[in-house]
Amino acid sequence: MSADCSEGRRKQDFIDLGIKMYDNPFARKKKKIVSNIKKFRKSIKEFRPEIVHTHALYSLGIAFLTRLIFRMDYKIVHTGHGGPKANYDSISQNFTSMADRYITLSKQSFSIISKDGKKGNVRLIYNGTSKPDESEIYANSGVPLAGEKLRMGFIGRFTKQKGLPTLIEALDIINKRLVDFELHLIGDGEDKPMIEEMVNSANLNDKVIFHGYSSSPWALLSDVPLVVMPSLWEQGALVAIEAIIRNHTIISTNINGINDVVIDGESGYLFERMDAAEFANILESLSRGERKLINISLDERREFLFPERTGVNIYNLYRELLK
Repeated sequence: MSADCSEGRRKQDFIDLGIKMYDNPFARKKKKIVSNIKKFRKSIKEFRPEIVHTHALYSLGIAFLTRLIFRMDYKIVHTGHGGPKANYDSISQNFTSMADRYITLSKQSFSIISKDGKKGNVRLIYNGTSKPDESEIYANSGVPLAGEKLRMGFIGRFTKQKGLPTLIEALDIINKRLVDFELHLIGDGEDKPMIEEMVNSANLNDKVIFHGYSSSPWALLSDVPLVVMPSLWEQGALVAIEAIIRNHTIISTNINGINDVVIDGESGYLFERMDAAEFANILESLSRGERKLINISLDERREFLFPERTGVNIYNLYRELLK
């Protein structure tokens, strides 16, 4: 196996597994199409893979054009993780023919991208995650929070997609209702100055803690019961999966991707997109003890592990392609 992480965050993970790396200095320069094709072709000629698995539409295009131009012999698998635009699924429909197999991460995305199953190369394979360290798992389960400070955390980039203004608006509402709370924000991004200004304007500075980016975010939330996801759009809801498997109670928007993972009242609580009032009502009811923490069983959590949920299905897809 080889990989091209182009100095990405997961590069060290591949190195630790003994996987040969091909760095591409042009990977982040989208206009360098010719340079990217040349660099990709060089690594293909050296490694001669049977399957190329891409995870960005740009990379899919490079793999497809390289195969087409130089008549190279490899299969292409692509996973549609979503992107910075809300209409990612609609855009992706135009690229599925470039891949021998196109993987979607949610039922709704599969329906849209496959045109209700009419595109036979599209597959639905859910996201999974690795087994967490025991020190990251939230210890208490299924208890009411009445009389306690409402402690919650957010992990993700500070971008429009993540819906952070809705979160701050909800906190402003419960603060005026005299609910005692504390929010831990873990991440960074272009919208951080705007979120900081919203926090300051609502006089929430002593209740909202900005941790910045962390390579071990879950260690910071090991004693925090609630994880909030006010996203405007998602695909694989990986943060929700990682939170559930660490025994957190999820409060998130009822949108594509997330609602494949979070079932309202069973594995978390859902509110409608951008509805700060509904979000605030859920938080307040938790603080008053009118709702309990939701923590699914250990066996149910194991179903979200990558080997069984994702890995075995991708492996079988590879075998199908190589027959």
